[in-house]
Amino acid sequence: MSIGENIKKFRKSARITQKELARRINKSYSSVQKYELDLANPSLDVIRDIAAVCGVDSWEIIGFNTVDMEKPVAGLEPLPKMNRIPLLGSIACGTPIAAEENVEEYVNAPADINCSFVLRCKGDSMVPRVVDGDLVYIRQQPDVEDGQIAAVIIDGEATLKHVYHIDGGVQLVSDNPVYRPLMYTGNNCDELRIVGLAVAYQRML
Repeated sequence: MSIGENIKKFRKSARITQKELARRINKSYSSVQKYELDLANPSLDVIRDIAAVCGVDSWEIIGFNTVDMEKPVAGLEPLPKMNRIPLLGSIACGTPIAAEENVEEYVNAPADINCSFVLRCKGDSMVPRVVDGDLVYIRQQPDVEDGQIAAVIIDGEATLKHVYHIDGGVQLVSDNPVYRPLMYTGNNCDELRIVGLAVAYQRML
C-alpha cells in the first residue's frame, strides 16, 4: 500500500475525519486530501505527527510494518518478529518512568528481547558502551545482580549505572572513568530505587 493509502486506512481506524486530522497536525484540509490521494508527499515530520494522532508507528505509515517483515522475499532474509515497546523518555533527565502520559512514542523491538520499556540515553557516563542518543531496552524489576546495568531513580532523576550491593547500601558505577562511583547508604538509600535491568541497546545513526 502507498503512504496515502496507509494514512487513510489508519485515520479511519482511529475514527478521525480528514478535517480533524488536518487540525491536529496543523495542516490544511486540502493538504490531508492530497496526502491520501498520493498527490503530495508528506515530510517525515508530518508522517510522525500523523502516526502519533492515529496511534501507530511512523514506519507503519511509510509501509514498513511487522506483517510485511514476516513475508519472505526472494533474495532477502526475513527480519525477526517485532513487538511495539513504549519509549518513555530520556534517562538521566527528569522522571520518565512513573506515568503513562510520559510515553513519547512506540518503537519496534525484536520479540526475543524481554523488555518492558525503552529509554533514550543522555550524557556520556556510560561511554564507550552506551553513548548519547542510544536507545536502552529495560526489563522492569526491583533489583539486579552485582555488576549488572540498571535504570535507577535517584531523588526523582533517572540514571543508567552498574549496580553493586555493599554493606548497608548500594554503589553505582559508570563505564566512563571520568565519573566517580556513587555511594548510597543509610538514609540516602531512601532516595534510590532500581526500576529495571538494561537488557539491550540500539545505536542510533
